[in-house]
Amino acid sequence: MQTITPIPQLPDFVKGVINLRGKVIPVIDLRTKFGLPAPIDERTCVIVVQVTLPSGMTVQMGLVVNSVEEVVTLNDNEVEPPPEFGSRLAVGYVIGMAKIRGQVKALLNIDRLLAPEVVENIVQATNTPFPTHTEVADAEEQKSDNQA
Repeated sequence: MQTITPIPQLPDFVKGVINLRGKVIPVIDLRTKFGLPAPIDERTCVIVVQVTLPSGMTVQMGLVVNSVEEVVTLNDNEVEPPPEFGSRLAVGYVIGMAKIRGQVKALLNIDRLLAPEVVENIVQATNTPFPTHTEVADAEEQKSDNQA
């Protein structure tokens, strides 16, 4: 898996950022977000998706997943509406269930899965430039001058 640079003071499921062709991409671990075990092994990977914010802006985000088995194109007859889970469960991000070779796979709406306000906060936090060592030293020097 590509090296993820951690960013402090973000939710646990936000693992940090990666450099993708010169662009900084925030990375979220969906397993942690869903409260699932999150071991990292040779199949763990980051997939990059586009998320549309309420403002209409589209951003790229990385999602840590256990593995990618395959990418498939689905026909309408292979997709069913999501089952009713009752009003107490918030699963509005499940947009359908796919039947693929006898197995059922949940289809997720990434824009709903990643709460828009959380995504906006993550994008803002990860796009904020970090202070250089010189800027930190200057700030510390100014702070000590003010205390004297």
